[in-house]
Amino acid sequence: MKILMEISILLLIVFFIPMPAQQQPKAEEYCMPVEITSVDIAETTNSFSELPAFLSYGNAFARETYAIAAAHYDLLQWIPCYCGCGQTVQHKNNRDCFIRGIKRNGQVVWDSHAMNCMNCLEIAREAAALQDAGKSIYDIRNYIDNKYKVGYAKPTPTPMPN
Repeated sequence: MKILMEISILLLIVFFIPMPAQQQPKAEEYCMPVEITSVDIAETTNSFSELPAFLSYGNAFARETYAIAAAHYDLLQWIPCYCGCGQTVQHKNNRDCFIRGIKRNGQVVWDSHAMNCMNCLEIAREAAALQDAGKSIYDIRNYIDNKYKVGYAKPTPTPMPN
């Protein structure tokens, strides 16, 4: 009986006592280390409807989010990213995590940065969902800023929407 009690207590300790804060993952750990993100891939496709081939190495969540980012291209220029990419790879907004730019001929230059960064992916998805629900760009920006301002990396230097 005493052995059963000791085993029960041990199981309670192992499975039900939360890990100390220093062992829990931090928000900034959702992105790959700087050494990896600084070698992000740029790939050009003919349009937004043609996603980059580098996504074939990613998961479905990342592929879906790149399509969402393309559909919300104009919105994401006003949304900061809180993964630290403003300091590490000089991004200006969340859109830069997915798309480097559009050429004069309409070709899209994609960036692989967001493929490995949960912060980038989640921010884009949240902003897009809020826009799809009818929220204004200003309200979306305030929501993202308030949600990510504590416990995440410094935001990109993204101007407020007009």
